[in-house]
Amino acid sequence: MKAGDRVLLFLPNGAAFLRAWFGASTLGAVIVPLNTALRGDMLQHAIRTADAGVIVCHSELADRLVGLDVGRLEAAVLVGPDVAPELPVGTQGEHVLLGAPADVAALPQPWDIAAVLFTSGTTGRAKGVICPYGHIGAAGAASHGYLEAGDRIYIYTPLFHTLALGAAVATLASGASMHLAPSFSAPTLWADVEAAGCNRLVGLLSSITSYLAASVDPQGRAPFDFCMMSPVTPETAAFAARQGFSYFAAFSMTEVSVPLLTPVDGRVFGSCGRPRDGIDARVVDAYDNEVEVGAVGELIVRANQPWTLNAGYLNDPAATLAAWRNGWFHTGGRLPPGCGWQLLFRRPDQGRDPPARREHLIPGS
Repeated sequence: MKAGDRVLLFLPNGAAFLRAWFGASTLGAVIVPLNTALRGDMLQHAIRTADAGVIVCHSELADRLVGLDVGRLEAAVLVGPDVAPELPVGTQGEHVLLGAPADVAALPQPWDIAAVLFTSGTTGRAKGVICPYGHIGAAGAASHGYLEAGDRIYIYTPLFHTLALGAAVATLASGASMHLAPSFSAPTLWADVEAAGCNRLVGLLSSITSYLAASVDPQGRAPFDFCMMSPVTPETAAFAARQGFSYFAAFSMTEVSVPLLTPVDGRVFGSCGRPRDGIDARVVDAYDNEVEVGAVGELIVRANQPWTLNAGYLNDPAATLAAWRNGWFHTGGRLPPGCGWQLLFRRPDQGRDPPARREHLIPGS
């Protein structure tokens, strides 16, 4: 493997993911983490789009590769129990991740590509987002830049997602430590965080927040004192106050580095914040003209530091051209400008039938 090569990571959270990630980065290679829920045509699409020669795969996921058109994939490193089906590529064991550290060819620069992260595919077929080091670093700094050397963060979201990947980068940059949970259990989250000795949490997202607000001991105290939280409602804000932690909300996508943030303990309910330092944001019509205050338009963003947003979509120039228009990245998020910057929904990809219902974006999603 050499600088610029892509390597697929089909792995759950764990030490093997970190070894493969750090080892590939040391060599100047580009990681392409895959959602561990992928299978069939969606998995084949991701593998073909990545156009990689090597995959590091958990042996319990390896059977999903059988029968797929894997393109130019020619080697698999299997992690975990030594039980796997016969694969259409050569295989090696986990020992290749445990060798002596490789020599660092060169320190990465902000414009070097760190990863290709696939979108969730909620508005069309998943796209591979080309993420420079500057992009992932900016995302981590925006959402977890509060970490200090004495902090320990509990990461339970998967590393194939930008939230966890950015949190890990921010942890390394600050000299803090992290507990990488292999799985997530809402009923035991408080106890799990406490047992791991963590004072920070990667975030409370979406329905998890509402569930916890109704299920944890109302007289108890959270084992952490600060995190990202969504949605911010009167109920969840009161929950945070009872449990003794502060919060903020945000808006982000795989393509952008957390461009909108709320104040700490903000009480503009439903808000996903305002543009953070370094980000310009506008709300525009279909022709990129700014809409009147109160009218619904599309959120577009740009950064004043180079390489801190995505560098396009891998092997998809048409999608790149459509998203990067007139010097701005078009998020597809629809919102009325003004106080709160409350996103309403994501528009479907052009050329696709509109969904039966609009997809509401929860702040921080």
